[in-house]
Amino acid sequence: MLVDEEPYQLGDSYYPHDLVADTPIAVAAPVEEGVLAVLERVHGQPISYFIDELSFRMPTPDEASILRLDPGVSVVRVVRIAYDRDDKPLEAFDQLLAGDKHVLVYEVSAE
Repeated sequence: MLVDEEPYQLGDSYYPHDLVADTPIAVAAPVEEGVLAVLERVHGQPISYFIDELSFRMPTPDEASILRLDPGVSVVRVVRIAYDRDDKPLEAFDQLLAGDKHVLVYEVSAE
């Protein structure tokens, strides 16, 4: 992903084949209505929740080159899985973020 022609993050998404085979998600092109909207439409129910797993590390030489990182800049790997209300996973989004270009903000309920 680029922002203003600069590398911003690397990412791969994974889906159940039977869910997305005949949708715009299966085509190598931007999904105009948005991936989550397509998932909810074809699945027939909304996404209920996400689970994020974050890990922090130094980049590999290839990652540092692709993301154009300065020496000493770390990366954050975020694996986000979207689930429906029956706890069925609908998407796994694996992204690698440059540590000097992102701020991650989470709201956590105290209930």
